[in-house]
Amino acid sequence: MSKELEKHRNTVGNCKVISIKAAKTAFKTPCTPLETTLERNNLPETPVTLYYVPSEKVIIIAYENNDQKWHMDLNIIEKPATFGNYRYFFLCSKCKKMVQKLYLPVTSNIWTCRECHRLVY
Repeated sequence: MSKELEKHRNTVGNCKVISIKAAKTAFKTPCTPLETTLERNNLPETPVTLYYVPSEKVIIIAYENNDQKWHMDLNIIEKPATFGNYRYFFLCSKCKKMVQKLYLPVTSNIWTCRECHRLVY
Protein backbone atom coordinates (compact mmCIF):
# COMPACT_ATOMS: atom_id res chain seq x y z
CA MET A 1 0.00 0.00 0.00
CA SER A 2 1.36 3.43 -0.87
CA LYS A 3 2.39 5.90 1.85
CA GLU A 4 -0.17 8.42 0.52
CA LEU A 5 -3.07 5.99 0.90
CA GLU A 6 -1.80 4.87 4.32
CA LYS A 7 -2.03 8.45 5.64
CA HIS A 8 -5.78 8.58 4.92
CA ARG A 9 -6.71 5.34 6.69
CA ASN A 10 -7.91 5.25 10.26
CA THR A 11 -5.71 3.57 12.84
CA VAL A 12 -6.69 1.52 15.86
CA GLY A 13 -4.98 4.11 18.09
CA ASN A 14 -7.35 6.88 16.94
CA CYS A 15 -10.55 4.98 17.72
CA LYS A 16 -12.77 4.42 20.69
CA VAL A 17 -12.48 0.76 21.70
CA ILE A 18 -14.68 -1.47 23.80
CA SER A 19 -13.42 -4.90 24.76
CA ILE A 20 -15.56 -7.80 25.89
CA LYS A 21 -13.54 -7.76 29.13
CA ALA A 22 -14.71 -4.19 29.85
CA ALA A 23 -18.28 -5.00 28.80
CA LYS A 24 -18.44 -7.98 31.17
CA THR A 25 -18.55 -5.54 34.10
CA ALA A 26 -22.14 -4.81 33.02
CA PHE A 27 -22.98 -8.53 33.45
CA LYS A 28 -22.73 -8.10 37.23
CA THR A 29 -25.66 -5.67 37.31
CA PRO A 30 -28.14 -6.80 34.63
CA CYS A 31 -30.91 -4.38 33.62
CA THR A 32 -29.12 -1.55 35.46
CA PRO A 33 -27.25 1.26 33.68
CA LEU A 34 -23.50 1.19 34.35
CA GLU A 35 -21.53 4.40 33.88
CA THR A 36 -17.95 3.76 32.78
CA THR A 37 -15.23 5.17 30.54
CA LEU A 38 -13.45 3.85 27.48
CA GLU A 39 -9.74 4.44 27.10
CA ARG A 40 -8.11 5.45 23.84
CA ASN A 41 -4.44 5.59 22.95
CA ASN A 42 -3.14 9.16 23.23
CA LEU A 43 -6.70 10.52 23.60
CA PRO A 44 -8.89 11.41 26.60
CA GLU A 45 -11.21 8.85 28.17
CA THR A 46 -14.74 8.62 26.78
CA PRO A 47 -17.74 8.30 29.15
CA VAL A 48 -20.30 5.66 28.13
CA THR A 49 -23.29 3.95 29.67
CA LEU A 50 -23.62 0.16 29.39
CA TYR A 51 -26.94 -1.60 29.94
CA TYR A 52 -26.96 -5.42 29.86
CA VAL A 53 -30.17 -7.21 28.85
CA PRO A 54 -29.56 -10.90 29.70
CA SER A 55 -32.76 -12.23 28.10
CA GLU A 56 -31.67 -10.89 24.69
CA LYS A 57 -27.89 -11.28 25.24
CA VAL A 58 -27.37 -7.65 24.27
CA ILE A 59 -25.42 -4.78 25.76
CA ILE A 60 -26.89 -1.40 24.94
CA ILE A 61 -24.16 1.24 24.79
CA ALA A 62 -24.99 4.93 25.02
CA TYR A 63 -22.19 7.26 23.94
CA GLU A 64 -21.38 10.63 22.49
CA ASN A 65 -19.57 10.96 19.17
CA ASN A 66 -18.98 14.14 17.15
CA ASP A 67 -21.05 16.14 19.68
CA GLN A 68 -24.13 13.95 19.16
CA LYS A 69 -25.62 11.34 21.48
CA TRP A 70 -25.98 7.81 20.14
CA HIS A 71 -26.96 4.37 21.37
CA MET A 72 -26.45 0.96 19.84
CA ASP A 73 -27.19 -2.68 20.64
CA LEU A 74 -24.06 -4.83 20.86
CA ASN A 75 -24.91 -8.54 20.49
CA ILE A 76 -23.10 -10.96 22.79
CA ILE A 77 -22.22 -14.55 21.87
CA GLU A 78 -21.65 -17.11 24.63
CA LYS A 79 -19.40 -20.08 23.78
CA PRO A 80 -18.80 -23.03 26.13
CA ALA A 81 -15.26 -23.22 27.50
CA THR A 82 -13.49 -25.68 29.77
CA PHE A 83 -14.69 -26.62 33.27
CA GLY A 84 -18.26 -25.41 32.67
CA ASN A 85 -17.26 -21.80 32.05
CA TYR A 86 -18.14 -19.64 29.08
CA ARG A 87 -16.20 -17.32 26.79
CA TYR A 88 -17.95 -14.21 25.56
CA PHE A 89 -17.61 -12.39 22.25
CA PHE A 90 -19.18 -9.44 20.52
CA LEU A 91 -20.94 -10.12 17.25
CA CYS A 92 -19.88 -7.49 14.70
CA SER A 93 -23.03 -5.75 13.50
CA LYS A 94 -21.74 -5.55 9.94
CA CYS A 95 -19.91 -8.82 9.11
CA LYS A 96 -21.39 -10.98 11.93
CA LYS A 97 -17.91 -12.13 12.99
CA MET A 98 -17.18 -13.02 16.64
CA VAL A 99 -14.65 -10.53 18.03
CA GLN A 100 -13.13 -9.51 21.37
CA LYS A 101 -13.12 -5.78 20.57
CA LEU A 102 -15.29 -3.32 18.70
CA TYR A 103 -14.04 0.01 17.37
CA LEU A 104 -15.57 3.41 16.74
CA PRO A 105 -13.50 5.78 14.57
CA VAL A 106 -14.15 9.50 14.70
CA THR A 107 -15.53 9.30 11.15
CA SER A 108 -18.22 6.72 12.04
CA ASN A 109 -21.13 6.33 14.44
CA ILE A 110 -21.34 2.53 14.36
CA TRP A 111 -19.34 0.10 16.50
CA THR A 112 -17.91 -2.64 14.28
CA CYS A 113 -14.81 -4.82 14.12
CA ARG A 114 -11.39 -3.64 12.98
CA GLU A 115 -11.76 -5.26 9.55
CA CYS A 116 -15.11 -3.64 8.78
CA HIS A 117 -13.71 -0.20 9.59
CA ARG A 118 -10.55 -1.07 7.59
CA LEU A 119 -8.35 -0.03 10.51
CA VAL A 120 -4.59 -0.42 10.55
CA TYR A 121 -2.23 -0.60 13.53
